[in-house]
Amino acid sequence: MRILDFQYEMKLTFSNEIKDQFFQLRCLPLDNEVQHVVDHKIKIFPMGIYSTTKDGFGNTVLSGSTLEPHKQFSFNVSGKVEVDSDKFCTDRCHPLYRYETELTKYTDDMDFVLIDDTFENIIKDLSAQVYYALEYKPGCTTFSTTAYEAYKLKKGVCQDYAHITLAVLHHYHIPCRYVAGMMLGEGATHAWIEAYDGQRWYAYDPTNNKKVDDTYIALAKGRDWKDCCIDKGIFDGKDTKQKLKVKVKVK
Repeated sequence: MRILDFQYEMKLTFSNEIKDQFFQLRCLPLDNEVQHVVDHKIKIFPMGIYSTTKDGFGNTVLSGSTLEPHKQFSFNVSGKVEVDSDKFCTDRCHPLYRYETELTKYTDDMDFVLIDDTFENIIKDLSAQVYYALEYKPGCTTFSTTAYEAYKLKKGVCQDYAHITLAVLHHYHIPCRYVAGMMLGEGATHAWIEAYDGQRWYAYDPTNNKKVDDTYIALAKGRDWKDCCIDKGIFDGKDTKQKLKVKVKVK
């Protein structure tokens, strides 16, 4: 068990003034059997109105709006989370976790085979196969890159590693889900997977070829990246360019 201090900061700068901005944020850590939010603070600028709800996968969503003209939007979430990776999540398996999505479709030329072993070793070995099959290379894929496209490139980042692993698990009829979150250190958000054995969820990180431990904080879970998007929204602003800066720190 470990207590982690975390900070997630997003700053969006616009080339022109915008108005009537509506946003959805999945930036609050989950509270479950593996991790418990000890405390947290939320700062949104410019401050408008927002409410907190749960989406269909149980993620906390901050939905709100900032209607006045502005050239910068930012939010900062910080706090402490108690993590105990020796425990397992035992929440029900959402029916949709049994099916592939556009981002996690399997193709026959994906050269991965599940070993005949315990469930945990099966997931561990598959994560290792994906780890060695890809080269970690930022900038060569986007959030819309499918598992098949990343597999053909043999390159990608964390969401690609996760999408490919999910595609193989779905092919073998193993319920599984995408997890967006943070891990120890400084940088950006991270992604990994969880697989369901009928009673509990096993979490593995194919990008780093390791079991998810006390250095990880989960923010959102879903079928793929689209279900777990940390921040999205719309605004009114003609010919406006955006510059996004994200800073994540966990210690």
